[in-house]
Amino acid sequence: MPQLIRLFWGQLTPVRRRQGTILVFLMVLVGLSELLLAATISLLGVALASPSSLERFTVLRRGAALAQQVCGVDSSALAMLLFTFLGAFAATLGKNLVTSLQTFFLNRYAHGLSWELTSRLFRTYLFSPWLWHARHNSSDLRTTIEWRSYLGFFVVGCMNMASQACIICVLVAATLFVSPLEAALFYGTIGLSAFLVYRIVQSRAKKNGDDLTSLHMASSKMLVSGLNGIAEVQIYRQQDVLWRRFDGFYPQYTKIMAWRAVFPSIPQWCLESAGLFVLLGLVLLMALRGESIAATTGTLTLLAGACWRLLPACNKFLASSLEYKTHHAAAGNLLEAISLRVAEESAQPRLFRHSLAVEGLSFTYPESDTPVLRNIDLTIRQGRLTGFVGLSGMGKSTLINILAGLVAPSQGIVRVDGIAVEPSPGYLRIGYVPQQPYMLDASLAQNIAFSEAGGAPDMDRVRECCRMAALDFVDELPQGLDTILGERGVRLSGGQLQRVAIARALYAQPEILFFDEATSALDGAAESAIQQTILSLKKNLTVILVAHRLSTVRDCDNIFWIHDGRVRSAGAPDKILPVYQAYLDACGTAERTPARLGQANMYTDAEA
Repeated sequence: MPQLIRLFWGQLTPVRRRQGTILVFLMVLVGLSELLLAATISLLGVALASPSSLERFTVLRRGAALAQQVCGVDSSALAMLLFTFLGAFAATLGKNLVTSLQTFFLNRYAHGLSWELTSRLFRTYLFSPWLWHARHNSSDLRTTIEWRSYLGFFVVGCMNMASQACIICVLVAATLFVSPLEAALFYGTIGLSAFLVYRIVQSRAKKNGDDLTSLHMASSKMLVSGLNGIAEVQIYRQQDVLWRRFDGFYPQYTKIMAWRAVFPSIPQWCLESAGLFVLLGLVLLMALRGESIAATTGTLTLLAGACWRLLPACNKFLASSLEYKTHHAAAGNLLEAISLRVAEESAQPRLFRHSLAVEGLSFTYPESDTPVLRNIDLTIRQGRLTGFVGLSGMGKSTLINILAGLVAPSQGIVRVDGIAVEPSPGYLRIGYVPQQPYMLDASLAQNIAFSEAGGAPDMDRVRECCRMAALDFVDELPQGLDTILGERGVRLSGGQLQRVAIARALYAQPEILFFDEATSALDGAAESAIQQTILSLKKNLTVILVAHRLSTVRDCDNIFWIHDGRVRSAGAPDKILPVYQAYLDACGTAERTPARLGQANMYTDAEA
C-alpha cells in the first residue's frame, strides 16, 4: 500500500498536493464535528435519565435557563432536556453540513484527478515511440485509459480511509481521557474484531479486484476484435462463436460483482454485533465493581454515544480499505503507465534541398537478436521518384519507417543534405500514404486536413489537394466535402480511401511523399489511376514508393532492391527490374513485369 500511495503522490502537481492538504484539514474538521455530536448525544441520554445531574455544569445550567425563558416552561428538568435536544440538533446539522462539503469536494477532487491523470496517460501514449505501440495491443491501451473510474474510486477509498481515521482518533482520544479503563476495554475488543474481519476479507477482496481487472481486459479485447473485423466475422459466419466467447464471461462477472457489493457490508455487520456485545460486557463489569447507577449510566451513555459514531466510522474505514483493495490492481497498472516518460519532439522540420542518405544503417527489433537491416548505404535525391522492391519480410517497410522518422536506427547515420540528424517524427516535412489509411469518423474535409486537426480546414487548400489527388468522386457524395465518412471510412472504396490519404498527405505541404505499399490492396484499374496521380506529383515533390507489384515502380527514376536486410542492387528500372523478375521467376513468385518497361498499360490483378 505505501508504495502505491507514493507512486500516486509522485504523479500529483503542486496544486493538486495543496488541494489534497486542504482536504485533510477538512477531514479533521469532520472528526471534531463527530466528537461534538457524540458528546451532545451523550448529554441528551443523561438528560433523559437524570436532568438534574447536569445542573452542576455551569454552561449547561445557563443554557437550560435560557431555554426556560425562551420557551416559557416552568420545569427546569424539561428546560435542560430541551437545551440538550437543541444542542444535539445543532451538532447534527453542523456535522452533516461539514460531511456533505467534504464528500462533494473529495469526489470532485478524486474523479477530476483521475481524469487529469488518464488524460496525461493518453498524451503519453500519443508521444510514445512507434516501436512501443507495435509491441502493445491497442485494446489493452484503451482499456487502461478507461480505468480512470477505478482510479477515482481508488482515490476516494484512500481519502475516506484517512477521513475515517481522523474521526476514530478524535473519538477514541476523547473517551479514553474521560473513562480510561472502560474505553480501553471497549476499543481493544472492537479493534481486535475489526482486525480479524479485515484479515479475513481483504485478501479475498484483492483477488476479486484482480479478477475484475483481468476480466475487463479480456472482454474488451474480444469486443474490439469482433467489431473491428466485422466484415470478416460476417463473411466467415463467426458471429455466434465470438458472441459465445464474450457471453462466457457472464458467470464470472456476476459472481465478481456480487462479492464486490457484499465485501463493504461485511465489516458493518460484524462490528455492530461486536459493539453491542462489548457494551453488555461493560454493564456486567461495572455492576461487579459496584459502581452506582448514575456512574454506570453516564459512562455507558458516553461510550454508547461514541460507539454510535465510532462504529460507522470503523465500518466506513474497513469498507474504504476493501474498496482500495478492489481497485488496487487497476489503479496500480494505470499509475505505472502514467509514470512512463516520453520525449515530446518540438523541433521544427529541417529543410530538405538536395538529398536524404543513410550510411552503415542497421536495425534490430528489441525483441529479436536477428538484424532486419544490415549495413545499408543509399542516397535519395531531391525531386526524384524512388522505388523500393523486394519480397515481404526483407526490411523495406522498416527502412521506410526509419526514413520517415518513426523508428531510430540501431546503428548508422541518417543525413539530410549531408548533415547527420537524429530521425524522429516530424524531423522533415513528410507526407505518408500507408496501405490501410486511418480515417476519422468525420467529414471528408476534416480527414484531408488531419495534419492541422486543431482548427477549421482551409477549404481552398482542401479543394486544391483534392484536385492534385484526383478526387473525382467528391461531387457524387451527398454533402460533398462535408460528407461524414463513417468509422474507418466505410462509405468509400479502397481506391477512394487511397486518394483521400494522398490528399491528406498533400495538405501537410510535404517535401517528401512516402507511399508504403499504398496500392498493394487495390485492383488493377484503381492502381493504374493512383499510379497516374503519383506520376503527376513527382514534378513538384520527392516521392518514395514501396511496392510488391513491379508495374508500380516501372516509372521510377531509381530503384533499390532490398533483400535480406541489404541493398542487393540499385539503379534505373531497365537495369533492376529484369534482374529482379528473373529472381522472382526462379523463386516461383507470381509477380510479372510488363513485356516492355516503357509501355503505357499496366497489369491487372489477374495478369499479375
